[in-house]
Amino acid sequence: MTADPRRGGLRPLGDVALALAVVVVLWLPALASADGARRWVGVGLAVVVVAGTAVRWRLPLASAPVVAVATLLAAVLGVTGDPFVAAAWALYPAAVRWGSRSPWFPVALFVAVVAGTTMVGAPATAAALETVRYVTVGVALLAGSWIVGSMVGRQAWAAAETARARAERRAAEQRLRVAREVHDVVAHTLGTIGIEAGVARHVAATGPEEMRRTLTSIESSARHALEQVQGLLRTLRDEEDADRTPAPGLADLPGLAERATRAGSPTTVTVTGTPVLGAARELTVYRIVQEAVTNGVRHAPGATCRVEVHGGPAATIVTVRDTGPGRPAGRPEGNGLAGIRERASLAGGSAEFGNHPDGGFQVRVTIPTVGRDD
Repeated sequence: MTADPRRGGLRPLGDVALALAVVVVLWLPALASADGARRWVGVGLAVVVVAGTAVRWRLPLASAPVVAVATLLAAVLGVTGDPFVAAAWALYPAAVRWGSRSPWFPVALFVAVVAGTTMVGAPATAAALETVRYVTVGVALLAGSWIVGSMVGRQAWAAAETARARAERRAAEQRLRVAREVHDVVAHTLGTIGIEAGVARHVAATGPEEMRRTLTSIESSARHALEQVQGLLRTLRDEEDADRTPAPGLADLPGLAERATRAGSPTTVTVTGTPVLGAARELTVYRIVQEAVTNGVRHAPGATCRVEVHGGPAATIVTVRDTGPGRPAGRPEGNGLAGIRERASLAGGSAEFGNHPDGGFQVRVTIPTVGRDD
């Protein structure tokens, strides 16, 4: 349920060192004064305590009971003064992993220890008050270990859940980004190919040279789309390989305009000022222009289109306007325009679109300069 907070391979050595320290401080004085038989039994129990503590992370459910029982037997025999220090240390990993499932454990522990001590009986030389002190300290140590381990376990579980949720969110954002990229690439290219194929059908009778030019343009558009889709697939498979294929940006806008022009919609691109966008926002601008130009090719075939990119100190303004008939009144906003608005918003900007007063349809997007709204 919870993450294992162990750190490195030196953890067992540290556990053994602590167990040996407990044996030296709390066991040796009693062992030294014990007679032969009890002494050797005590030594055996001390070895069990050290071994059980060493495997407390590997076998948490077995380690704590074994160490606790060995300590209790040694206390009954009078060969240790350990008030369950080693047992509390061995109990901690179990509390980290399962403590949140058993919040009642400290109460049950108190009842079990008191009942066990009562049934076994205190050592003959120990006074009643000393027995009470021993039991109280032991229960406090064990309960404290369980409570602290439970708290650490809950924190580790919460951290793991947060990391998992963050990973799922990143995966969802990645899927959405790829979906937008695929939509932009495929919609633009298929729209262009469709227009060019229609042109090819009409020019078939004019001669093979015109047909050849049209088919060459269709082939070029298809290859360009294939390269971009392959780049997206590399992004999903291997980020390192994906970095080797630069994403399209402002420098690729003239090529976009050329393909739109070949499709029958003469398109020009003008870049003024100094756009400071960075690779991610340049890709955003490219996709927005691509979608806007594709809409013009699809809905206003034959109309001219003008793309203007102006980079200012605070933001870059992108304007795409065609000379078509504009959007009919009452037509709902399509996926393309919704995608433009979404891309602009994700980049910290805004998008406006609608029929221009002087005719045609216009898309106007504002993207903040890198460093201002990051």
